Amino acid sequence: MSLALLRTVLPKVPHILSSCASHILSLNPHSKEWDFRTFLTVTVLQAFLGVTENRDVYGNVMTVEKVQRMSNTERELENDCWVSKVVIPLDTHEEEVRQLEEIIDRAIRELAGRDDMVVDGAKVPKTGLTGEWTGWRNVNKRGKYTRPWNSDEKLDERQNYKNLMEDISAFKDPRGEDGVLLWLHGGAYFFCDPCTHRPIGKNMSKQFGGPILLPRYRLAPQHPFPAALVDTFLSYLYLLYPPAGSYHQAYTSNQIFVGGDSAGGGLALCLMQLLLWFNTPNEDGSKKTIRWRGQDREVPLPKGVTIISAWVDLARCFVELTADGKGGTSENSCAGGDFIPAPARAMEVTYAQSPAWPADPPRTHFYANNTAITHPLVSPMAAKSWKGCPPVWLCVGDECLRDSNLYWAHRLLQAQVPIQMEMYTMMPHVFALLLHHHPCTVRAYNGVGNFLKYNLSKEPAEEYSYKRVRIHPRTLKETPVDESCLSLGGLELEEVIALMEKEVKKWQRKVRKPTDYEVGSGDALGGLDATAAA
Repeated sequence: MSLALLRTVLPKVPHILSSCASHILSLNPHSKEWDFRTFLTVTVLQAFLGVTENRDVYGNVMTVEKVQRMSNTERELENDCWVSKVVIPLDTHEEEVRQLEEIIDRAIRELAGRDDMVVDGAKVPKTGLTGEWTGWRNVNKRGKYTRPWNSDEKLDERQNYKNLMEDISAFKDPRGEDGVLLWLHGGAYFFCDPCTHRPIGKNMSKQFGGPILLPRYRLAPQHPFPAALVDTFLSYLYLLYPPAGSYHQAYTSNQIFVGGDSAGGGLALCLMQLLLWFNTPNEDGSKKTIRWRGQDREVPLPKGVTIISAWVDLARCFVELTADGKGGTSENSCAGGDFIPAPARAMEVTYAQSPAWPADPPRTHFYANNTAITHPLVSPMAAKSWKGCPPVWLCVGDECLRDSNLYWAHRLLQAQVPIQMEMYTMMPHVFALLLHHHPCTVRAYNGVGNFLKYNLSKEPAEEYSYKRVRIHPRTLKETPVDESCLSLGGLELEEVIALMEKEVKKWQRKVRKPTDYEVGSGDALGGLDATAAA
């Protein structure tokens, strides 16, 4: 181990050792429910991610760009994972691109509900997008990878895609339609990459026998809202209307599922709000369409939505509530068992000054201007309506973001949207990505698999029962969750939006002035959940 790395690790050792001792002696509230591996994983993440200054192994305060490079770097492939790298080309006419930008700008204006929001105009990336098709690989049939992961040798990506589809076909229900899952990676909107989320893609593909498309959407702060939403919309169009030469055949909307984890989960829900808007008639009663690849296209809703620990409220406004009567909402009461820093802590995180940050013109939040935080295409919890949304599968732990997910589930039920909600007792943020060994992870993947297969089935073997359950971390016993528990004491949407606006004002007061070498991040997740892909 290098001296530089030791300088980073050694200061964390006393905290990690004392925490492990408390677990072994059953002095920690999570000791009874967590195995040692789970406890150690969360403790290490807390030690490294709960800092206010992100420093490299040489002790230097890191820039945003350096954090991004650390999480976006190519990595070795697991032997049981296929990856086919794909280019989502922008080979349409310039006029079509301009019209697409205009209609997204129109959606932003009409959904805003106010006139004072400061939002950048929608811009389609001139060079198109890249991404990855991901799925399970049959090691027994294919053998281990022999090519060095960092080799410059050019791969046959089309053949990789064919091999991927062949291997995952073993898990497809013969009574069901072919399906595909558009998965949006987490990372607080400013880091992580499709390569960090290959484990989710691999495991999800086994659950229904379909491929996972992980687009590489543009990241903040270099590309604030609505850049990521534009890229996500382009990825959805790519599944519906692929250009000639694409690896995949066109999918119908009844074959497509949209999902994501943490910030990616929030982005998936923002896409749903955009698609719901598209499927609302114009004032004259006509359907909304776009001109794309030489034809007028409708943009239909997908078959379903799958969400893990979504960041639905960028303000994290529930920090001061005491609706549960037991010391506050999850932003406070779950902090000890999660690795996402509390909002007050997150506002203190700093980065070295760089071209990416602080932004020009200045703003407080990496992803969006303060006036836009309550926009439903930024914080989907603030959406006025979810009527018409397709069925939803939601997984969340006892984590800091739990209660915002519960309130969003409450809003779905108000709109009579079918929702399967699985809440895992004492499990941290995006546990399915981190804790591969844990029975709750296996249970969660089985749960999403049942949801996907049922909604793709032409002749379901049995009726799917949408329910809301809390699941025990060891026994996996299910306990029903009453709908009254989701509304946080009966909060109305207007009250929630007022809380969000109040929290945003606090940012402006609390973000400390930059020193000669650093500036506050202003990111409500603090950019601290890189490993967890928030």
